[in-house]
Amino acid sequence: MLIRLTRPNGQELHLNGEMLKWVESSPDTILTLVTGETLWVLETVDEVNERFGEARRAAQGGRPPWAALFPEAQALPEAQTEAHLHPLDSSRRTA
Repeated sequence: MLIRLTRPNGQELHLNGEMLKWVESSPDTILTLVTGETLWVLETVDEVNERFGEARRAAQGGRPPWAALFPEAQALPEAQTEAHLHPLDSSRRTA
């Protein structure tokens, strides 16, 4: 799931949210990745958390992980969503 953020120089950054280890404010927002790399961004800790939540909700709702970056993207029809999210759960499949 990608999160759209902004570097201090104004450059847009798309970060894989699964790479986040922690987010801190001191007073700048600093992201620490699971690789140990640190990134500074203009967004507040709350904004980063909200964008991560939006991306996660989009992914869990059957939309592709990049859908949070493109609000105009359409969600999958419910039948496709259910089959996509629960391929082994026969109780959720439609006949």
